[in-house]
Amino acid sequence: MVFVPAARPPQHYELVHEWTLESPSDVSRLRSEIAERAIATGDWDAEAPEVLDRLVLVCSELSSNALIHARPPVCASLQASPSRFLVDVSDDVLGTSPVLAHQPDEGGLGLALTSALASSSGWYVEGGRKHVWATFIKRAGAARAPVEKVDVSRL
Repeated sequence: MVFVPAARPPQHYELVHEWTLESPSDVSRLRSEIAERAIATGDWDAEAPEVLDRLVLVCSELSSNALIHARPPVCASLQASPSRFLVDVSDDVLGTSPVLAHQPDEGGLGLALTSALASSSGWYVEGGRKHVWATFIKRAGAARAPVEKVDVSRL
C-alpha cells in the first residue's frame, strides 16, 4: 500500500469558493463551476489552459472519491494565492487514510492522478473532517514543465 503523505497545505491562501456535494450530480456542477471561479480570479495565465484542466480533473476525482467512500455531505473549496491554486476536499470518515491504488480495479486512481498532476498534495484531519488537498502552479513556465506520464495499470 502506498499512502498519500499526511501534511497540511501551504498557508496564505484566500478562499475563492466553497461547494457542498450531496450526490454525483453535484460533482458535475462543481466541474463546470470551478474553472469559472478560477478564471474569475483574474490571476492565472490564459496561455496555460492545462492548469485549469488539471485543477478541474483533480477536484472532480477527489470529490467523486469522497462521495463513494464517505457519507455526504462532501465539502470542496477553491483557494488562491498569488502563484497557486489550492483545491481542498473534505469528508467525515476519519478511520481511513488515503491510499494510492496499485491496480485499476482497486479504485483510488483519483489519488494517483492527483499525485501526477498537482504541484503538491497531501491530507490532514481537522474539525472532525478528513481533508485531501492539491496545489497547482498558475504560471505558464511552471505549468508547461513536462509532466511524467503515468501508466495507471502499473500503480
